[in-house]
Amino acid sequence: MNALNASLSDKPRRVLGYYEIVKKLGEGAFGEIYLGRNVKDGSEVALKIESASVKRSQLLLESKFIIDLAKSKEIGEEINIPNVFNIGKEGNCYVMVMDLLGNSL
Repeated sequence: MNALNASLSDKPRRVLGYYEIVKKLGEGAFGEIYLGRNVKDGSEVALKIESASVKRSQLLLESKFIIDLAKSKEIGEEINIPNVFNIGKEGNCYVMVMDLLGNSL
């Protein structure tokens, strides 16, 4: 059973109050990626979800890295850094809400 299904069971699934899960896009070594929709404005986002039972959250480290990288104007102007809109815990999972960059993220 994946981390999301273990903690969220009702449909439509909503995480962090404002984001509805639309469909699964993929999964990686430490979590799953979903297409999400902001219920306030309808914009599409990527939802990265990781089980909160891990000893050291890779998702929390990734979010900090992206946010710190985006703060650097020199680097931020040279490459596209995705926006992180929200990071938090939903049930037994950590969730990061970020820009949808393409078909898989």
